[in-house]
Amino acid sequence: MDTTWFDAFVRMPDGQVLRPHLTTLMDKRTRSIIGFHFTNGAPTSDDHAWLIARTLVPHALRPWSAQYAELELPEMPWARYVESEDHAYDTFRPYIFPRRILIDNGQDFRGILVKATCTRYGIHLTETPPRTPTGKPHVERHFATIKTMFTRHLDGFVGGSVAERGKEPEKENVLELRVVIEMFDRWVALVWQNREHEGLIDPLDPQTVHSPNTMYAASIALTGHFMMPLGEEDYIALMPREPRTIQTDGISFRNRTYDSPHLGPMRLQKDKDGKGIEHYVHYDRNDPSQVWVRSTEDGHWITCGWTDDAGLHRPNERRLLHEARNLATSTKRFSNDEAHELALQFRAEAVTAQRRSQEASKPKSKRTSKPRQNRGFINVEPTPDRSRAIADFMDVDELPFA
Repeated sequence: MDTTWFDAFVRMPDGQVLRPHLTTLMDKRTRSIIGFHFTNGAPTSDDHAWLIARTLVPHALRPWSAQYAELELPEMPWARYVESEDHAYDTFRPYIFPRRILIDNGQDFRGILVKATCTRYGIHLTETPPRTPTGKPHVERHFATIKTMFTRHLDGFVGGSVAERGKEPEKENVLELRVVIEMFDRWVALVWQNREHEGLIDPLDPQTVHSPNTMYAASIALTGHFMMPLGEEDYIALMPREPRTIQTDGISFRNRTYDSPHLGPMRLQKDKDGKGIEHYVHYDRNDPSQVWVRSTEDGHWITCGWTDDAGLHRPNERRLLHEARNLATSTKRFSNDEAHELALQFRAEAVTAQRRSQEASKPKSKRTSKPRQNRGFINVEPTPDRSRAIADFMDVDELPFA
């Protein structure tokens, strides 16, 4: 098992265009790639433990599995041992239980979780001598083959040297990480496993070159076969996890929202202090379409789907998002802090304009100069005596009557 830089730029789930790390688990006897995973940045012990756990479970059938029949590829011998209820397994690919895993001296490979996983399933770990790349030359060689036969056909290919690297490959129409994962899985199953491998030349008949699948089919009769009973419990439990609360609309996780009808009893749960109760969310770093939460009712795993995942399959949706990303990198955008500063600036300008408008609309009072000694007194005209006028009005005897 080893890790290397992937020789192409990929669009990560968070929108960044980066070169991920590719980790593979290869069977030395048959040269079969029995497991792999991509990571954003250097992988951790958690990533390797999860890769080992996935290797112990047979591959599931994919939508492209119909091509096995189109290409006239045979089933593997272990297919006869699969029961009818396990028909979802991909029986055209080898199922190999690793008894010993050769690793280098990296801290990620020697982590506690990797050792605990191998101990639990009876797998022995062997470390290569320090600073000795020749300790596992077949792994280094198969990375070079992946580059020349798969990665070089992708947009964003960087090549193995500066001479092979194009101009700004990161600005090409690079693929999303999950698309690359699906393509690589398909390529391994259909091409790598059925391709003549130079490391499998028959020593008794040098004209015969075996493929990983034919070598596996010949070896299984001697080594035997058994299925490791690794269930969903172990598989999901070994995934990385983070605590989150469950709201009315689901789980907010890494700028995405996940939901499931089975989350009903767990929504808006509070503790005795009124704080939201957090539940561990297990996730696949390479597949943002779903996460898992353990039910508090029966202890089973609840699969929560990404609420916006279906929208990506609308006509022209991916093309629209690709164009929007290109515009976002070349167009001025405001951060939250800049937006707040602009709002405060607009408010200050509006208050100033309103004050000036109110001052301009006030009527100007006429002022007359008066002696200083009379300031503070008001001159009032004398009021005529109205009592006589009222008495004359009330004298009805003087009114003329017809």
